[in-house]
Amino acid sequence: MKTLLDAKDPKYFLKNLRAPLTVITYLNHFTIQDHMVEALNTVRVEFGRAETWWVNAGNALVQIERRWDQWIRDSLDYDVRRVRTFIQKWGNEILKYWAVRTGPEALQVNEIVRSLMSQAQTATINLNGLT
Repeated sequence: MKTLLDAKDPKYFLKNLRAPLTVITYLNHFTIQDHMVEALNTVRVEFGRAETWWVNAGNALVQIERRWDQWIRDSLDYDVRRVRTFIQKWGNEILKYWAVRTGPEALQVNEIVRSLMSQAQTATINLNGLT
C-alpha cells in the first residue's frame, strides 16, 4: 500500500482502500447473506451431529455448537474490525499526502477517502438468521 501511495495516479490506492468494504457489502447482499447464513447454520448442525456421535461413544460433552456460535460471530466481528483498522490507517496516510494538494483531483480523492473512512466506521456483517 505504501508503494501505491507514492504513485501519482490515485486509482491504484483507492481501489485497494475500497476493496475490503466491497467484500463486506457483498456479504451483506440479501442473496449472498442468506446463503452465507444457511451455510454457517449447516456447519452448526453438522457439529451437533458429530457431537451426538461423540457423546454416544462415551465421551464427554464439549458443547461444540455453543462454541461454534461464539467463534463464528467473534471471527466475523474480528474481520470487520481489521477492515476498519486498515481503512482508517491507510485513509489517514492518504490524507497526509493528498490533503495538502490542490485541484479538482485532490478534492475528489480527499472526498472519496473520507467517505470510505466514514463507511468503515459503521461497517458490519449482517448475521440475521444465524442460529
